[in-house]
Amino acid sequence: MKKILSLMVSLVLIASLVACGTTPATETTAMETTPSAVMDQEISATDATGAFSITSDDHEVNSEGAVFTITAAGTYTLTGYLEGQILIEAGESDEVILELSGTTITYDKDAPIKVLCADKVEISAKKGTENVIRDIRATKTTENSEAGEGAVYAKCDLKMKGSGTLVVEAGYNNGIHTTKDLTIQKLSLKCTAPNNALKGNDSFTINSGNVVAVSTAGDAIKTQNTDVNKSGVTRGDVVIAGGMVSVYAAGDGIQAAHNVILLTGDDGVEPTLSIFTGSYSAYTEASASTSSYKGVKAQNEINISSGVVSIQSYDD
Repeated sequence: MKKILSLMVSLVLIASLVACGTTPATETTAMETTPSAVMDQEISATDATGAFSITSDDHEVNSEGAVFTITAAGTYTLTGYLEGQILIEAGESDEVILELSGTTITYDKDAPIKVLCADKVEISAKKGTENVIRDIRATKTTENSEAGEGAVYAKCDLKMKGSGTLVVEAGYNNGIHTTKDLTIQKLSLKCTAPNNALKGNDSFTINSGNVVAVSTAGDAIKTQNTDVNKSGVTRGDVVIAGGMVSVYAAGDGIQAAHNVILLTGDDGVEPTLSIFTGSYSAYTEASASTSSYKGVKAQNEINISSGVVSIQSYDD
């Protein structure tokens, strides 16, 4: 069933679309139309040129062939063009910061940026720079426990931030994927992947920035885990607390293992969320095989307390 939903909320929306034969007085409108498929034109980045360099005032970086391995906490600045991999194998209590300062990283054997061990990793696109991370592996067809599941893949909490631009292009499976918490702040980010564009197994949060998430054959934004953390909080939330977020998905736009929450963040700016699923997205591959084309899907609750939401969906 083809559906388009436009929803504007200033403070709190708690509405039942049909209750006791009445229509509630909300700012919700639904239209049965079929517009042309939509594509993002706003975020792009040019490949870096020049020799690749990774420098740090804290530690040296080991290199073997085209693989640069970080083994200690610190801040590392990346510039230039690399056909290879950044591999992080630091200590379990270490925090690693990668400053992207005009770099392109492309790799055809594994995830271009892969974190096997650290406490936290922060990837920051520096102001005024354009950066590209490109995973050019063939699309995943079988399970491989050794392969990084995304162009950026981490087994720790991961924050993507900065005042620059970052374009992530994934060919293998996911775009940016962490097995823990994924947070985006202030960044201009476009992430394209055949499966999940943005995936945090434990949670996914956007605090600010301009974010475009594209899935050509799957769900765009996703969480997976639903166990309880050490603070007694159930994992699996998708939280959008600011920023401009555009989602293009062959399947579901947002799929949360627990809750989906939209609210005004600490900066006082309401979020803007636009979702296009199925053939409403110009990125959807003709061969994409999905059974669900929902705009926003949560296993528990969907709580919208502020923001502007627009959904063009072939399902709920």
